[in-house]
Order: sequence, then C-alpha cells, then structure tokens
Amino acid sequence: MPKNAGAPPADSRTPIGGLIGHEADAAALRSLLRNHRLVTVAGQVGVGKSCLADFVATGPRGARTQLLRVRWRRTRAGLHGELTAAVLRAATGTEPRPDAGAAELVRALRARRLLLFLDDVDPVHSESVGLVQTLLQHLPTLRVLVTSRQPLGLGDEAVLRLEPLRTAPVEDDHGLAPAVRLFENSAHVVREGFSAAGEDLEAVTDICRDVGGLPLAIELAAHQLARHDVRDLAVLLHRRQCWLASSRMPLTRHRSLRRAIASAYVLCGRTDRIVWARTSVFVASFDSAAAEFLWRAAASRRSRWPSASHASARPESWSPWAIRADRTGPGTA
Repeated sequence: MPKNAGAPPADSRTPIGGLIGHEADAAALRSLLRNHRLVTVAGQVGVGKSCLADFVATGPRGARTQLLRVRWRRTRAGLHGELTAAVLRAATGTEPRPDAGAAELVRALRARRLLLFLDDVDPVHSESVGLVQTLLQHLPTLRVLVTSRQPLGLGDEAVLRLEPLRTAPVEDDHGLAPAVRLFENSAHVVREGFSAAGEDLEAVTDICRDVGGLPLAIELAAHQLARHDVRDLAVLLHRRQCWLASSRMPLTRHRSLRRAIASAYVLCGRTDRIVWARTSVFVASFDSAAAEFLWRAAASRRSRWPSASHASARPESWSPWAIRADRTGPGTA
C-alpha cells in the first residue's frame, strides 16, 4: 500500500493568503467531522469549498486516522463506476480490475481507520450517493468528507453551506473586510507590496462588492493589477469591461470565471440551461424570485421551475458575474 496514498496533491488549492475569511467555517467543519460520519461542504462555484475542506482534512485528526483523498479532476459527467475505481486506485496504489465494484472497495478499506475526502464530485454525484451510503453501512469506523455544489441528500449527512466573503469591514484584529484581505494577498502575486489604503481601499472594496465577495472572482480580479491600476480596474469591472482571467491559477477551470461557470453549466439539463439563457437579460444581481418570475412569464406553457443547485447551493442571490460569464473572453493577467 503506498505510504502517501492519502497525502494532498501538489496543486492543493489553499488560498495564497491562507484561509482568509473562513476561519469560523474551519472551526465549524472540524466540529461537524468530530460528531458526524458524513459531512458535505456545499456552495457555489468558486466559493472555496475545496480550499476549506483541504485545510481541515490535512490538519490534526487523531493519530490513528489516515486521510485518503480522491479529487474528481474532469468536468464532464462521469460514467458509472469511475468514482469507485478512482477510490480503489487511491487506496491500493494499483489499477483496479474493470469489473471491480463497491464490495471490493469495502474489503480494501475494512482494516483501515480513514477519513475519506471526496473532492469536487458534482460530475459523479449520482454514483457518490450510492457509494458513500454503501461504505458507511459496511465500514463503521469510516468518516467521509465531501465537497460538492449540492449535498448528497443522505439521511445522516451534515451539511456546511459555504457563503461568499464579507465585503464590509469587521471588528477584529485586521479591521478590513475578509474580501479585501483576500484581494490584497492575491495581488502580491503580480504587484509585490500592494496595500489597500485611502482611495485604493475604496476601489478594492468596490471591486469585491461588484463580484459578490466570491473568492475565485476576487483572486482573478487581483491578478488584473498586472496591467491595470486598482482604481481603473474598479471602474472597468463596474462597467463589465474587464475579463476576469489569469494564467496563474493552478486549476485550468479556475483560470477564468467563464471556465469556472462552464464547469457547472455542462452538468445542467435542458430546462436548467433555458433558465440560464433567460436570466442573462439581468444586468445586475437578482434573487431567485426575480429569476422565477422571468421564467414563468417567458414560458409558453407551465414548466417545472428547476433547482439552481448546479450553479449555486443557495440561489437567493445570483451574481451577474455568473450569468454573464458566457460573455467574457479569454485573457491572461
């Protein structure tokens, strides 16, 4: 059995500035993992689910508990059995037989005390539900941590819903809004020593507010300082005249907001895609009630209002950066 089978990969997604703005979420996640055998971190694209889960999973967890991490790297919908094979491959370090199933995985894991970390499982969501249920039934010492845009829906599942970062100042040792702190730290990649103060602080706050406090969008925006002054950038973003893209992001699908949103879009059914198209008429943030009104008004016949869970685990507030992502173009910072 490989010694480092459960070690985090080299392209771990912990943010440049650490776990900025999600310290309380990290504490909550640790508590959930102590008290529940299945915990899912859910939230919209780019909100930092994997960063948070990776930070907690790779931290202290008891001397006897091993970490086995399986990240689903592809964005296309997976074929049945592919997730099971991926977990077997990580657990044994060998290529599983084509006919290997959950029973063989149970045998491989039975003697081990594990935290199984299933990361980014949206493309294999259906298989994840059945596989996790089977493993928990047959492996009483197993704990499972999942990151996904939507929960698995199992009865004993504890769900931590991750929200975007606050854009308003907070009363703590930093004084700055968590979103502003993340922007500052991310900006150091392209502009060493950058610090938001005075008019620059106001501009950064406007940028963070315009992108809805979404960590991925904030990091991408900060990388634009390689070619824009921060105050000019704030104006461009407010007018939707700046591509949010950067070649410096470790994951390909995170190198532009367009790619990130596309990773959710490709998993949507026909009805969900129609909703995406119709809500593209909005030029600012809107709530789910406005989206539903537009859907009902435009429908030629009464249609099912689809769940927005493919795009966001909580669709009460929809960002124009998500809906207008198809209008952005390629670019690098």
